[in-house]
Amino acid sequence: MQEYADVYSKEISTMELFEQNKSLQNEIDELKKHYEKLIKIRENLIKLNAQEGRILKRKPNRSNYDN
Repeated sequence: MQEYADVYSKEISTMELFEQNKSLQNEIDELKKHYEKLIKIRENLIKLNAQEGRILKRKPNRSNYDN
């Protein structure tokens, strides 16, 4: 009788582990999506900073020519 109880509890534990694993996989997938979005945002920020750097470099040069 105890053997059946042990087997049953092991089955429940295994089922719980599978459920936790599935839940963790879903969380990992969500985190991957957010990470990919962050990568795109970072790339856009780098591009914007580069563009702003070019603009800032141009402004003093133009003002020097105006004087």
